[in-house]
Amino acid sequence: MKAWRVAFVAPRFGPGVVGGSEAVTQEIAVGFAGRGWDVEVLTTCATDHYSWQNALPPGASWERGVVVRRFPTVGQWSDAARRTQLQIQADRVPSLDEQLDWLGWRFTVPGLHDHLVRRGDDYDAFVFSPYLFWTTTVCLPQVAERAVSIPCLHDETYARLDVTRPALSAPARVWFLSEPEHLLAHRLAPLPAAHRVTGAGVDVPAAYHPDAFRERHHLERPFLAYIARREPEKGWDWLLGLYGELRASGGPEVDLVTAGVGEVVVPAALRDRVIDLGRISDEERNDCMAAALASVQASRMESFSRTTMESWLAGTPVLAVEDGEVIAWHCQRSGGGLLFRDAPSLTDAVRRLLDHPDEAAELGQRGRRYVLANYSWEVVLDSMEADLQEMLSEARPRAAGATATSAATATGVAASTTGAGPAPSTEEGWTAPTVLVIGSYPPVPTTGTPVTVGVVAALRAAGAEPVVASYRVSAAPLHSRVAGPLAARRLANLRRLTGASRVVVVVERGAPLPSGRVPAPLRPHLQRLVARSLSRELAAASHVTLVVAGDPGIEPRAWEVLAGAADELRREEGDRAPLVGPLGPPDPSAYRPARLARRAVHSLLGRLLGPAAPRALSALAGMTRSLRRGLRLR
Repeated sequence: MKAWRVAFVAPRFGPGVVGGSEAVTQEIAVGFAGRGWDVEVLTTCATDHYSWQNALPPGASWERGVVVRRFPTVGQWSDAARRTQLQIQADRVPSLDEQLDWLGWRFTVPGLHDHLVRRGDDYDAFVFSPYLFWTTTVCLPQVAERAVSIPCLHDETYARLDVTRPALSAPARVWFLSEPEHLLAHRLAPLPAAHRVTGAGVDVPAAYHPDAFRERHHLERPFLAYIARREPEKGWDWLLGLYGELRASGGPEVDLVTAGVGEVVVPAALRDRVIDLGRISDEERNDCMAAALASVQASRMESFSRTTMESWLAGTPVLAVEDGEVIAWHCQRSGGGLLFRDAPSLTDAVRRLLDHPDEAAELGQRGRRYVLANYSWEVVLDSMEADLQEMLSEARPRAAGATATSAATATGVAASTTGAGPAPSTEEGWTAPTVLVIGSYPPVPTTGTPVTVGVVAALRAAGAEPVVASYRVSAAPLHSRVAGPLAARRLANLRRLTGASRVVVVVERGAPLPSGRVPAPLRPHLQRLVARSLSRELAAASHVTLVVAGDPGIEPRAWEVLAGAADELRREEGDRAPLVGPLGPPDPSAYRPARLARRAVHSLLGRLLGPAAPRALSALAGMTRSLRRGLRLR
């Protein structure tokens, strides 16, 4: 069998990373490597899922038998993104425009996206997980025809966003971890024909030491184990409230033992009954599960639930919230657990396990048999491997350099902007880019985005090293709103930051000259003002190319000023057609003498009257209207 090369793309990877989807991805990647696949992991430098700060060095390393290539995260915090996040937390679906502002709310990884653009053809297949994060939502579409998605889907507002839907609809294959997750996906988005429920594997511990665990932590009473993230989304706060009701009502004498990440704030009345172990080792977790009366699962948002499987492998029954579809489905299939919905039903379930120890033991053994039959890594990897081999055998051979545009495209912008200049960048980041490219970049859905992608590919094909500054937060390494009154200043900052002397500007509606959001009467004046300041800054560059994408909605005089600063003008015909040109400034005959005279009057009054000019212009316009009305009456 050919040693296929597959990249696993995940937001985090490595020891100490807490998260079900990340754990599943790690084990699948290591499992495939053990079966002879050429495996790489593409991930971030972050370890903490709250801050997403870079904690590990970028670059390639060898971990657990696979190559791990890390890329730095870049924070893109904004007030607009925060407001959108609050809408989502309130179960409201924001507009697409708001979703785009929010997409980089946690983090972006421009280096990872750039790696897929540059080196995507080095891999035969990609596996992305989970659906929610930037590493999937933005990066998966770049290689969708060779991608498998493991979405780890939950029934939540995030799953209903337009910007997360490509994780379900765009890839060649989708692997689900449970049947309820599969059914939920069908309600949310059109799925590729090739999708299946594969489940996930769970390692079987060699031994358990429940008595030693009780002795270490001085646990004399029976206890319920909650081992998961202590977060409201996982049901921790709700469960703590139910346990408080159980104790206040004189319920069964059981403690609550918890371990994991997240802050634990215990009410004073429960401090001697809630035992927080913090983060513990896998061995300690296994012993805790084996020592517990039951593992309690309060989360309604699960796609698989590894802790449920770990509890059953320890021979311990599960108490699961009734309306948590996935864990309830596992309990019903296995016969290994009891369901609860509130404090009284939780109390009844605990009392039942205490009063009938034989039944409790039988529930645990049913769960163990269920896990061993369905979720051993051997069974799960067999299913995944067969499906991936089928996808690869059906794939058409890719031509070398498939991500580059045609030679005809490359000879346009690239030929005129390349030449002697600063040294090219390294793969993980740029040092001294040759060309600064300003334009929209994926996943921003504008007419300028595919144009910018084409320009970047053409420059690289010609041997240049472009660095993209996007008008909006995107996969570009830089983000700067080079538009409106501050366009020239922002362009100057970008040129100083990058050291670029050559500039390509993709001109689209609203950027770099303001368009739609500006009141129509003010639009021509503001466009001319911005064009004049921007042209002065562009004149300082050694070579400037303007590439027009679609109809930019620019007033002719403003375009004439802006175009006068360019060494080359080109127009994009269609979404992905080659760049053709040159495109000259508008025909001066388009200006009527009356319009030219009006501009001259406005300019003169502005020079003479300064701040009082707008009021004088308004009075003059009123006098003109009155004079015309009087002439019509005569």
